[in-house]
Amino acid sequence: MIGLFKAVRDYRKDREASFHTFAHLCVDRQIYRAIQSYSRQKHQPLNSYVSLSADTWETEPYQEAGQNPESIIIDQENAVHMEKNIRQQLSKFENQVLEMYLDGDNYLEIAEQLGKSPKSIDNALQRIRNKVREYLESK
Repeated sequence: MIGLFKAVRDYRKDREASFHTFAHLCVDRQIYRAIQSYSRQKHQPLNSYVSLSADTWETEPYQEAGQNPESIIIDQENAVHMEKNIRQQLSKFENQVLEMYLDGDNYLEIAEQLGKSPKSIDNALQRIRNKVREYLESK
């Protein structure tokens, strides 16, 4: 809506673009800006704070969702424990592939760096997914 408002406000008939084209561009740019600002970590401490005030402790919405400091720490410890157990089940090659995949590398980049074919990387990722699924189902 903000993008559409800006299009209405800033559109000039003397330009070559139609209003539809101009409005589409404004809306797309506004959506892009919203996603970009949301993904910034600038305000993360304010957005994920935990109040220590005794008055609000019982009534905060995060309390109902289990997001108090104790449960956050326990969840972090469980995640570390789960990752450790899963990595123990993986082969050395699968651990290398997983590490590179989690760093954002794609199949071709991983294959090139490890001197393997993209198909072997795909197979390794499928084995990793199956082992993770089996681990999660056993818990």
